[in-house]
Amino acid sequence: MLPVQKLFDAIGATSEVAENDFSTFSALAGSSPAYIYFFIDAMARAGVKHGLSKDAATKIAAQATLGSAEMVLKSDKIPFDLIDQVSSPGGTTVAGLLAMEEAGFMTAVVKGIDATIAKELGE
Repeated sequence: MLPVQKLFDAIGATSEVAENDFSTFSALAGSSPAYIYFFIDAMARAGVKHGLSKDAATKIAAQATLGSAEMVLKSDKIPFDLIDQVSSPGGTTVAGLLAMEEAGFMTAVVKGIDATIAKELGE
């Protein structure tokens, strides 16, 4: 490990990325906080729709997002395996996941990353 990597690892995490992958890295690491904020806000708005205050709903959504991210980082499982761990057959989580996918959730996320990369590359 390079000394500069050790320095940056002391305040965060580093990843070695090939030069031709910089735009993808930039889209995932640089722009993604806005996407995560957008997701948290969307969850909070759903909470408000169903009677929670915006402040309470935002805190709940943010804490759930934080806990989920920590689980992904600590686990040796892929996110889809973690989804299975919290999904009961025929349950509420499965119903929500299916509704999100029917609305194009995964496609929307991928298209957002694609657009960010295209802009980064000047396309």
